[in-house]
Amino acid sequence: MALAALSIPPGSLRAEPLNVSVQVPLDCEFDSGASGGVTSGLIDFGTTGAVAGQRVTAIGTVYVRCNLLTATPYVRLDYGQNASGTQRRLIGPSGFLVPYELRMGSAAAALWDDQPHSIGYGTTFSQALPIYGVIASLPAGLPDGGYTDLVHLQLDY
Repeated sequence: MALAALSIPPGSLRAEPLNVSVQVPLDCEFDSGASGGVTSGLIDFGTTGAVAGQRVTAIGTVYVRCNLLTATPYVRLDYGQNASGTQRRLIGPSGFLVPYELRMGSAAAALWDDQPHSIGYGTTFSQALPIYGVIASLPAGLPDGGYTDLVHLQLDY
């Protein structure tokens, strides 16, 4: 079967522009990490024997994702809900307190204070930011139970 040729009469053809655009805002956010799991924001010292003077360490990971070429992101941590000045403290049964530190990079690295710290240039991938918890010396006479603190993180970019 032969198809008839399509005939377009002169003057019946119109052209219009089609505008296509996208806006990408400058943005950074805390993320759940490459695995998609919700591991961000937890430092768990685990269960430990209450041996006075014992050093206990733990690591947690916070994930940050920024648009590519975002200005350098900075993270700051406050001293927590139970702090005394700049000393972070876990609070447990009957108000017993356990001093602890948060460190950058390793358990022996610089302390996280409440100042903004650069975490490198933003990427479109989730960037892992390890935070090391250190209880330098468990106090004597701690009652059994859970000890907690809540530290707020702030992301500036």
